Amino acid sequence: MSDLPLPIGHVTKNATEEIRVALQEYKGLKLADIRVYGRFSAAKTFAPTAKGISFNPALLPELIALLQATEAEARKRGLMGGGDA
Repeated sequence: MSDLPLPIGHVTKNATEEIRVALQEYKGLKLADIRVYGRFSAAKTFAPTAKGISFNPALLPELIALLQATEAEARKRGLMGGGDA
């Protein structure tokens, strides 16, 4: 018995979209998934879009390091907003 999909969390992208992170299983492969979910028309719930990536969870440490480097560079360039320059 699989305990997947396992939602991990989400961040609000804008008024009609959020970015969700989850562990999934697809055709027997266990994957990490980062996907945009949207609320369309009058719908009250979010639905997955084609915008996103699924990948081997073993790549997570490398991806996290890249995201941290991107955050540091964005802060250095004053792109984070809120006076984080």
